[in-house]
Amino acid sequence: MLTTSEQSTRTRRINRNPLALDDRQIMDAVQRFKLVSDESRLRILSILSEGEQNVTALCEALGQSQPGVSHHLALLRVSGLIRGERRGKNIFYSLDDMGWSLLNGCREQFA
Repeated sequence: MLTTSEQSTRTRRINRNPLALDDRQIMDAVQRFKLVSDESRLRILSILSEGEQNVTALCEALGQSQPGVSHHLALLRVSGLIRGERRGKNIFYSLDDMGWSLLNGCREQFA
């Protein structure tokens, strides 16, 4: 049984933990990790780290069909990892803040 002082110290330690996640954050993280566990989607993020690209350029870089790449892009966009900007008939995709954070984390862990 913890004394009041020990409980207070333990509570302060828990509250100061900057890595503690609430349930919503955990579910969001799980969904994003599932998305980038696909090789094509992780490659798209890596390509976009070099600069914005349209679907045609991504298809050429990945060696995949336009419908397949567009599907991956839609999933990444909805998850908040990338964003698209329409210019005429083309949409140019770039990394959003969350995409940058995710790639930086991968780079740090696997460098």
